Amino acid sequence: MKMFRSLTGTLALTMIALTGCSTQSPDFTPRLLSIAISPSPIGTVPLGDTVLLTATGTCTTPPGSASTTQACKVDKVTWSVDSAAIGTIVATGPDTATFTAAITGVGATGNVVATPEGAPVVKEPVTLGPAVLKGGSLVISPTTPPLLHVGDTQPFTVTGTNTDGQPATLDPTTLRWTTSLATVATLPATSATTKNTATAVAPGQTAITVCVLDAGAVCIPKYTSAAVNLNVSNAKLTSISTTLTPATAVAPVGAVRSYQVTGTYDDGTSSPLAAARFTWAVTPATVATQAANSTDNTKQDVTAAKIGLATVKATLIDTTTLTDATKNTSTGTLTVVDAACTTPLSNQQTPVATTAKSKTGALCLVCDVANQDNVIDADPLNAAALNATLGVGLPSNSVTLTVNSNAVTAFPGGANAGFHIADPTGALLSANVLNGQIQVATLLNGAIQQSSTPYVAGGLIPLPPLLDITLLGLGAGGGTYVTIPTTLPYDAIQVTFGTGLVSLLSTVNVDSACATVDLTKVTP
Repeated sequence: MKMFRSLTGTLALTMIALTGCSTQSPDFTPRLLSIAISPSPIGTVPLGDTVLLTATGTCTTPPGSASTTQACKVDKVTWSVDSAAIGTIVATGPDTATFTAAITGVGATGNVVATPEGAPVVKEPVTLGPAVLKGGSLVISPTTPPLLHVGDTQPFTVTGTNTDGQPATLDPTTLRWTTSLATVATLPATSATTKNTATAVAPGQTAITVCVLDAGAVCIPKYTSAAVNLNVSNAKLTSISTTLTPATAVAPVGAVRSYQVTGTYDDGTSSPLAAARFTWAVTPATVATQAANSTDNTKQDVTAAKIGLATVKATLIDTTTLTDATKNTSTGTLTVVDAACTTPLSNQQTPVATTAKSKTGALCLVCDVANQDNVIDADPLNAAALNATLGVGLPSNSVTLTVNSNAVTAFPGGANAGFHIADPTGALLSANVLNGQIQVATLLNGAIQQSSTPYVAGGLIPLPPLLDITLLGLGAGGGTYVTIPTTLPYDAIQVTFGTGLVSLLSTVNVDSACATVDLTKVTP
């Protein structure tokens, strides 16, 4: 009994002692001694790039611990930069922040500053480096390519953005292209440029991606583009359009126009065909030439070389799927006009121009305008003929051709307006003859605004020639621009052809009317 009481007392003392130890633990509060920033060192940050920063703490340990310090969570840190030139910093949590480098100022230096509660301030130096490719910025275009048919091709272009927001210059040798199903569309893994072309080989869908390779030729995940889905139809080509789109086109010398062929499939759908499926011919080559393929792979570019009319012809290479294999060509035309006629009043313009003719003088044996609408059609090689044939020359006898723009808004003035004319016999026209027989005027709502004054050689009161004349050597018959400088608004232009006191020229051809002529661009 005595022994039992002794054991009971010992156990009680032990419990009291244990209870006393356990009540000390909740009363212990670790004290923050210092913090560290990771990553450390921050080092060089590319312009515009971001860095996630984390603060970790070192705290005191409870009495009796084997170690005097321990790692601990930091409750609150105030983040800042000591130089705005290096960028900005924003807290994202009690112990984290995002530093964003400035987008300019390569070589600028400063510090990221972390100020914890109850511990010394910590600084990490930062230097701004050149911008680099931003992760996740690679984009393949088009992002939604058109539906392809077997045999079609689709070009793709990859672009990227640097960390400073500027377009990235990608090195094609570091890019790898992939197609998820080569049985649907083939795609070269590499390209000499940032462009690549997929070829449809079977119906289905494939995903196109491109990535930047690391030194070990492995795709870097953050430098991999989103996938672009390419769909291939199982429809078969049955026919092609007999005329190109556009069927007719007009271009000044040096300009480029694009043509394409439309295909019809056995499912009833129609769509432009890849230009590479055709052999292209442009004739005559002196008027226009085939250019490099357009950025749109369904179009073929043609460059205007010389004033005239050219034929553009596309011939399908593989005719095995056509209903009638002999109907394998598509044609169109290109009318090349002079670059100086910057605003032609032709039926290629909107709204459509119209013409009107008139004559004065009772003694005109033959006074008329033939084929007056040739001056506003798309062909620069045909012309309206102004005839004013007299037995005895009288200055009051003349014929007039007026071209109305029909535009809602009048031309404001300040430019040269006039016509391109030629002698139908092929002779070169002289300035003296033209000033004696040609007059150009501008009109507004049918009323003459401004007009040149004919110069009558040998007249009692010779007037100065007010007609701006540029003599050309265009084509076999040569040619001349006759224009006047305008200062008043106008909606129509007019050319009057008379015989003068001496009948020097009985007929003149007018092949085009120009609301504005840039004489500095006249093709010699």
